[in-house]
Amino acid sequence: MKETLLWHQRYWIDCLKYIIPTKRLHEAIDYTNTHEITDMKVKDNHFTAKIMHDENTVFNCVIAFKKFTNKEKSIINTIKSQNKYRKDIEDNIFPETFLDELNMRNITLFPSIFNIDLNCDCNKNKLLCDHIISLMYKMTFEFEDNPFLLFELKGYQLSSSSYNQNNEKKISLEDTPKEDSNDNADMEINVDTQKQDSDANMQTIKDINDIFYNDGSIIDTDKGHVFIDNLPDLYEETLNMINSQGFIDENITSFIESLLINLDDYINNDIKNHILNMNYYNDFIYTPNQNKDHKHTPIYFNYKWGQVDKWKYLSININGNYSISTIDVGAKSNFIKYKSSKLLFGFLLEYNKADEKPLNNMLNFLDTLYLITLELIKKHSIIPEIFKFNDKYRIRWIPAIYNPLISVLINQLAMSCPHQLIAFNRKIIPERSQIITFISIIIDGIIKSCLDGLDKKEQNKLLSDPLQAMLLGESKKKNMI
Repeated sequence: MKETLLWHQRYWIDCLKYIIPTKRLHEAIDYTNTHEITDMKVKDNHFTAKIMHDENTVFNCVIAFKKFTNKEKSIINTIKSQNKYRKDIEDNIFPETFLDELNMRNITLFPSIFNIDLNCDCNKNKLLCDHIISLMYKMTFEFEDNPFLLFELKGYQLSSSSYNQNNEKKISLEDTPKEDSNDNADMEINVDTQKQDSDANMQTIKDINDIFYNDGSIIDTDKGHVFIDNLPDLYEETLNMINSQGFIDENITSFIESLLINLDDYINNDIKNHILNMNYYNDFIYTPNQNKDHKHTPIYFNYKWGQVDKWKYLSININGNYSISTIDVGAKSNFIKYKSSKLLFGFLLEYNKADEKPLNNMLNFLDTLYLITLELIKKHSIIPEIFKFNDKYRIRWIPAIYNPLISVLINQLAMSCPHQLIAFNRKIIPERSQIITFISIIIDGIIKSCLDGLDKKEQNKLLSDPLQAMLLGESKKKNMI
């Protein structure tokens, strides 16, 4: 235990002073030093413990917290997805600025007398007994190793592991060698399972309706929170899955290997090293009606993309031919006339790199999806999904959802998905499918932008092979397979 309290521990103590009379709090501190508190656990939104009153008497104490609303969870999800917080959260550090952002949005994290329930079975009518006050004081020191404990108690798992899991790890440290051995065995089983899942992932060709309403992927809710930096590199798994398909030959496998490498290189060079500034014209992408003499300025950025600060939402409709029929932002925009994945990718890239830009929850979430897409490509954690519509086949690149970690990541994003981000034939589809489809659109835009960097002769050569063309986003007649 540290001699100096962390900021959120001091904040907790300050909150207790408004819930508990000062004299009673001092008495509880003395009581804590002379009585044992055991079996502390989180059960839903309850923090429970047993207080040893004397050698013959044990009392059960419960502190109940008011849960976050779904809207509050969505806002928290947006805040924690910001680049400046990702590393701290991964390192189990609670930045004070995070609380400042919660307060700015009227989200209450720390308790008051109005949003906390206290119960002890020593006396049902005496809520502020020594036992319950002692437990509240004892919680101060639980925040040292569990800084996000309050989030968990209010229904939002911000930490990668739960409070109960952390306690179990402490208790079972002496069994670590045995656990490592079992973990290795579990890992071998898990790898084999993933391989089986990945091999089966493309064996059944889906109908276009299936890709929106039945993604058939692993949904593992026991993985805790997944951070973007923890995404696995699935290069070998992806290639093994692709090679298992009967219509894939060595030439196509070689083409896919080159495509994955080229996309990685494109992100790490063309995209990463491109900087928008106001000294000369340097936009990353042209809109079809763009004056190429314009300099990149905040004013021009808004003009080019249609008064981004006035966008009310972003909603993309996919039609029965798996084409973008509309990109609606609730305001005038170039997307009304020009609808393409390449332009959408171009907007997301320029928005991410622009120094001065409008900020809101929706745009922050789109930026998060864009950054996660780049990371998925860099980690080779994308897979081709083949489906059919009318008399044609098509392949779209999607997150490697056969992997449990990536499947959980998609679930996390789905919790904050804006209403009707993606629609199919003007109908709402599940949030998880919306996230998968939006990421696939960004990948398609990146591929098309990458192709634009090649000369026409090289482009035509790549697209002359039907399977290569499908892997690059073109649709083909079904009799080609």
